[in-house]
Amino acid sequence: MSKEIAVYCDVDGKTTGMDKPGTLYVFRKHLGEWQVIKSMTVNLNKASGMPELRQKMDKIVEYLGDCKLFLAASVVGIPYFSLEKAGCTIWEFTGQPRQFLDLVLEREEEQAKEKAVTEDVALVPQPMGEGRFSLDLIEIQKSNDGITSKQVLRPFIQKGEFYELRVTCHHVPPWLEAEVELGRLNINVEQTKSAVVAVIRKNTCT
Repeated sequence: MSKEIAVYCDVDGKTTGMDKPGTLYVFRKHLGEWQVIKSMTVNLNKASGMPELRQKMDKIVEYLGDCKLFLAASVVGIPYFSLEKAGCTIWEFTGQPRQFLDLVLEREEEQAKEKAVTEDVALVPQPMGEGRFSLDLIEIQKSNDGITSKQVLRPFIQKGEFYELRVTCHHVPPWLEAEVELGRLNINVEQTKSAVVAVIRKNTCT
């Protein structure tokens, strides 16, 4: 994985939203240290309309090149969709970049491993119709020794192409409860005789 991360910052060097003027820095990790290898000034507010805004985003994507990790305080609308279309993973943090560059890289590497494991064992929630899916985590973990709930569920949840996911498990995984605390998911728990069913829904459905 390329150890480059693009970060959008204000004049104080802190991350800011792309709806504000700022500077785009591309950091590269070399010999354990993060260094700025290039930067460009950005002001999307000067765009006269959506066509020009898309043109500006195309230039940003071209400038990023092979760097596919993008970090800002917030990214919404056309900037978000342009970066996502270009294959960028978008992270939102507030503060000085060097405080969380290692954390972002660590999470990216962890998710890449989870995706590889999940694809290897071909774990796919079963469709129930109308954006609803089900998955028996208990049976999957019986058949795939050592696989974690995060490896099974996280790629599917992050992809976001569902309205409701019903997961049969012994208990709600703590990392899913954390997602609820962050406001990303809603989870209702239904108790059965031998297990629980975690009914997962997104707070915002597309």
